[in-house]
Amino acid sequence: MIHTFSMYADISIENVNFCEKVFDTNYTLISEEIKSENDGISATITNMYGGWKLFLTIDAIKLLGTPNIAETDYYKVEDFLNKFCMENFGEILDLILTRIEYRYDAVLSPVEREFFLRRYKKIIDKRYFAEKKTFNTSIYHSNKSKSKIVYDKQSERDAKGVKIESYEKNVLRYEVKLLNRHLYYNMKKHGIERNLKNYWNQNIYREYFTKEFKPILYDGDYYKLYDIMKILDSADLREKEIAAIRELLLLASRKGISEAKKYYSRYMFNRYLSILEELGVNPIVIPKNDTVPNKDGCIKNPLSDIFI
Repeated sequence: MIHTFSMYADISIENVNFCEKVFDTNYTLISEEIKSENDGISATITNMYGGWKLFLTIDAIKLLGTPNIAETDYYKVEDFLNKFCMENFGEILDLILTRIEYRYDAVLSPVEREFFLRRYKKIIDKRYFAEKKTFNTSIYHSNKSKSKIVYDKQSERDAKGVKIESYEKNVLRYEVKLLNRHLYYNMKKHGIERNLKNYWNQNIYREYFTKEFKPILYDGDYYKLYDIMKILDSADLREKEIAAIRELLLLASRKGISEAKKYYSRYMFNRYLSILEELGVNPIVIPKNDTVPNKDGCIKNPLSDIFI
């Protein structure tokens, strides 16, 4: 659900003096002291624009000691933050959320991870996603408000020469990051205050994953064309509709979804995709010569369980 998040608080010189006494060092050196004493948390104190600020970045997995983070874990984190502020700054601080990173980890075989990354590159319009330059196991998009990324976590760890944690093995990770500009927009437009509790929410988490990924990765499982045709033939569809959907699938397979979309009106394109979604079929076809690791000839969509 949650991976990392960042917050800040306006603090006073009294808070800074209190912290310097706790660690018996200058505020510029406190960051390393806090990091060494608290797993998963980094803190920086700065004097900017005429005022003192505390910046925190927290890895929820490390802080809680588990990758299986639930909505109810919020209260453990809240208790930790209150205690952290009291012990190190002398009072509970008004912490404002500036970034939060939602994650979904799909544990898949190397063949499946490679399949999905290859398919996603064919699905996604390059105007919205860009392949990462450093290695070919990531697809991402970022702007000043939000970012989303799909990447092979194990390959990423290997490429960086970093130890792979047990919960990172065989993982294809999907991430949605909400940046400060988006959180500020939500506050001004929708009255959603920038506090952690408002975003530590399972429904909000699923809503963002659905909004960010479903329109480009689509719902439904993956099949070869022969199996899709069997599903269409068994559905209550007219022959003309079946033929049109087949043509769309072939176009998407040859040219990609974005190019295939140009051959249809928005209404007809969305209608055909809606039919496929109702039948549990992803519009991207497994190539004829691809080996399917599952006996039923179907590759399950890792995101189907999380989409609303």
